[in-house]
Amino acid sequence: QSRLRADPMNRLLVMGSINPLTNEVRLQTLFVIPDAGDLFPRTPGAYAIVLRDAGGAELARYPFTPASHALGRPRPSTRLQQDEDREEELLAIRELVPYVEGTVRVDIEGPTGLLKSVTAGSSAPTIQLTSPNGGEVLNGATVPVSWTAGDADGDPLRFNVQYSRDNGATWEMLAQDIEGNNVDLDASNVGSTTQGLFRVWASDGIHTAYDQSNATFSVPNRAPQVAIISPADGSTVAISQTVTFDGTAYDVDTGEMTPEQLTWTSSL
Repeated sequence: QSRLRADPMNRLLVMGSINPLTNEVRLQTLFVIPDAGDLFPRTPGAYAIVLRDAGGAELARYPFTPASHALGRPRPSTRLQQDEDREEELLAIRELVPYVEGTVRVDIEGPTGLLKSVTAGSSAPTIQLTSPNGGEVLNGATVPVSWTAGDADGDPLRFNVQYSRDNGATWEMLAQDIEGNNVDLDASNVGSTTQGLFRVWASDGIHTAYDQSNATFSVPNRAPQVAIISPADGSTVAISQTVTFDGTAYDVDTGEMTPEQLTWTSSL
């Protein structure tokens, strides 16, 4: 069943970007996180996250300073290039602010006024994780996760999927901003465990609910992923030419593997 405790430590996660030239704001789906605490220190500034009720009244205001977030190209050498490339520089929003019950609208305001508004109905969504729900052995090439969900206001819903290998003590995000009621995860990204749980979050844009597996399941240990970087396929090597062998291996349970764990063989 859907769960989201009415807790004073509930926090609204707001992440996205601001284009300082056009004031365009792009936001990821907002989620209310229970028992989150103050994970991100907030520096007051010229921008603000404003929570409003159904009548538009202000419930809370959180001034913040977005961080510079350069996208891609190196700094240009001419003034003209600098003017053209400034659009590659965005301001990053990464804020976790106290959530206020009754919020149905979240505004992003800047020095010029309102930049972005997100609205949702007054009701929180409902969600029930249907599979995996406990007792399974997930040994396939993919790991299917499915759920049912609804919203009394008819708001469109987006979903995040988390995975725990230690019976819920810690969680990692495996899929974000999903539409629909299922996702097939690549098994190579799901670490081995005998105490696995999935948790699925539903958001209507603001309000959030989640459900998790009723009991633990098992995921067997899998072979690491291996890749040869050099020599490339189809390479031609001349007599007496030096050949560099470069490979990499990654295991979802242990991470990047050391050179000592790699062994080279040839069919020649």
